[in-house]
Amino acid sequence: MLEICAALRAEVLFLQSPDSFRPTRENMTRLEKFFSGIRRGSVKLAWEPRGVWWKTPDEIRKICDWFELICCVDPFRNGPLITKGVRLGYFRLHGFGKPSMYMYRYPKSELRELLEKCFSLSSYLDSVSVFFNNAYIYENALEFRALISSPVD
Repeated sequence: MLEICAALRAEVLFLQSPDSFRPTRENMTRLEKFFSGIRRGSVKLAWEPRGVWWKTPDEIRKICDWFELICCVDPFRNGPLITKGVRLGYFRLHGFGKPSMYMYRYPKSELRELLEKCFSLSSYLDSVSVFFNNAYIYENALEFRALISSPVD
């Protein structure tokens, strides 16, 4: 893993658990074993728990605090969790709607709201990375970058 991150010059490695990986005692033990065994060097780990994990934010926080993980969150669905010793935020936006949330294009009003969410964390975090995980990744990223450059319209 470290060799791949080094080749890509990646400072953060993103890990996601699927909806089917629920917050059971057995899975908590598996997470502890997994994260204990990772040699990460200077690479930071971002974990995105999916599904019913968000009904147990204390369990998410416990794992993130214990292993100094960046808690990856879609801030339009769940509030960010600040992890002890971690000064980075990681937002991954999936979109809304049917038939596929990934076909969603964020309107400018939601991008402004996203920017406000990022700024609201500035006293806790040094930076927040924002990743669009939708069909309009490129367009939304350019629109968001433009808002960052001139946040007042």
